[in-house]
Amino acid sequence: MNNKYLFIFAITVFLVLSISGAGIYLNDEWMVGQQLNQLSQGHQTLYNEGKYGYYSNGTAGYYMTARSNILIYSMALPILSIPAFLLFTALSTEYTRIFIIVFWGLLGFYILNYIKPIISKSITTLLFWGFLALLCYNLTTSTNFIMTGKFTPYEMIPIVFTNILLYGIFSITCFKITEILFAEKFKQLVGWISCIAMTSLMFWSTTLKDHMLIATIIMIICYLHFQYNIEGKIWQRIIKYILVGLTVWIRPEVGIFIALSTIIFDLYYYRPSIKEFIIISTFMAIGAVQLAVNNYISTGNPLSLPFAISAKGNISGNIVSGNIITQLSSVTIKNYDFFAIWNIQPH
Repeated sequence: MNNKYLFIFAITVFLVLSISGAGIYLNDEWMVGQQLNQLSQGHQTLYNEGKYGYYSNGTAGYYMTARSNILIYSMALPILSIPAFLLFTALSTEYTRIFIIVFWGLLGFYILNYIKPIISKSITTLLFWGFLALLCYNLTTSTNFIMTGKFTPYEMIPIVFTNILLYGIFSITCFKITEILFAEKFKQLVGWISCIAMTSLMFWSTTLKDHMLIATIIMIICYLHFQYNIEGKIWQRIIKYILVGLTVWIRPEVGIFIALSTIIFDLYYYRPSIKEFIIISTFMAIGAVQLAVNNYISTGNPLSLPFAISAKGNISGNIVSGNIITQLSSVTIKNYDFFAIWNIQPH
């Protein structure tokens, strides 16, 4: 990767890690945390087994009851969070927070090294030793993140960490688009800052929502569209169509609109032949087929959305089967203020 783009990634992720932490702010985030919990154990992923969204006496809260105790969202973000989950599970309680702080520190040193040529040596030295002191302070005074326990909400950490990395990719893609749109470096910089700052995505990257994932995919689709118009490489269109199909899996209500918009635009602008249109549809279907797989794994029917089953209201909220936990309890929701600058403890 070009050092310029690596710097864009590093400064974006560093900033978000510095001022935010993993937390649950909306009750529908319970769905994603619970999905990762059950997915990581190899359990079914249709019914809530009771870690998130339940009272301490073992009964489902109103939010889950109103949805027939069904986990209605796509499995895209929980699946994408599995690598981070495995990493932090392996690091365990003793080393998870240390890893995050060290990662934050490495990003900080990389940024300082990158900007070293454009600032004075004395300022560089001051920033280096000041940041090193801050890093050491965090490492020596931080408390561990609890990564074990049946009702500890540690699923928040890998999901939010994944979202923050996605925000870094989103930031790179925004910058690459501004490079296409503007020749002047100042306009590129302003355009990039506008893209990443004038939305609520910095907030959503620290939650368990899939907003960051769908926004990143859409931004990559836009970039590939621009690149194809400039370079005309067929692989750019192919990847674009596959990603369009993936949006149908991630958020069907958004993905259908993206797919229809892409088809209408391409029919009008590129005027494809019938053969080309069939190829376009095929690659979109390759991406969208993940939705059918998701449905089949969750509901047993590739055409049956969990959301649609929940909307029918004919499913019991206390289903008991081979993997369902019968002795349920509630999670004490905490915000894991990861990190870094203020070293705030979980609360």
